[in-house]
Amino acid sequence: MSKWAGDKEVVDIEELTKPIVEAIQSAIELDSNTDAEKVGVVWNGPRLMSKWLRATIPQPEVQLQPEQLKYHAERGRSVFDVIAGIAIQLGIEQGMRIYEENYLEQEILSRRIDKRLEEK
Repeated sequence: MSKWAGDKEVVDIEELTKPIVEAIQSAIELDSNTDAEKVGVVWNGPRLMSKWLRATIPQPEVQLQPEQLKYHAERGRSVFDVIAGIAIQLGIEQGMRIYEENYLEQEILSRRIDKRLEEK
């Protein structure tokens, strides 16, 4: 479940999309949002590790529990809204990891080198 636990590595995009697709498929198999509120949706993806995200939102597996889905439904949000939010949160986590690991700076440097080589 927790592909990111204990490290700061950027993960392959498939490691992020696969659990999102599985959660969507699980939600589709339920007859209605009311059923999701009764049984919840199983989360087999990574946990959020960023202290910034953990301070403001519950873990994905908690967000997809029946009590949380009922809370969201009372506010007009479907299980699919919740899953879309989790996808965004995972993207934020990935972006923070890219930034923390200086991948962005390395990419910029690599592009500058490539550009100079092309100019010669």
